[in-house]
Amino acid sequence: MTLFEAMALLQDMDDEVTVFAVRPWTRNSAAMFGALTEDCRVPTELKAAGLTYFLEATVAKEIIDDRTRSLLSTEQIAEMLLYYGEFDGFPDWANKLLAF
Repeated sequence: MTLFEAMALLQDMDDEVTVFAVRPWTRNSAAMFGALTEDCRVPTELKAAGLTYFLEATVAKEIIDDRTRSLLSTEQIAEMLLYYGEFDGFPDWANKLLAF
């Protein structure tokens, strides 16, 4: 699955789910769902496959609420999540539009 496909499914995932993806993170990066280890690390098998921590479902759900979905396109939401995953914040255009 691609990172774009994974991001589109995050809203329907359990809160404990984490998205792992191959860097550099782009819409087309290979991605998969999983869980962090008990000590909050990337599982060894995912790390061996070149996957890194991208975003937890709970974080995505906080970001992508009903208001965000009503104001942004799927493409814009994906770009915002990619930016958030990389910089732990929102791009200027999203801050202005959504008034975070």
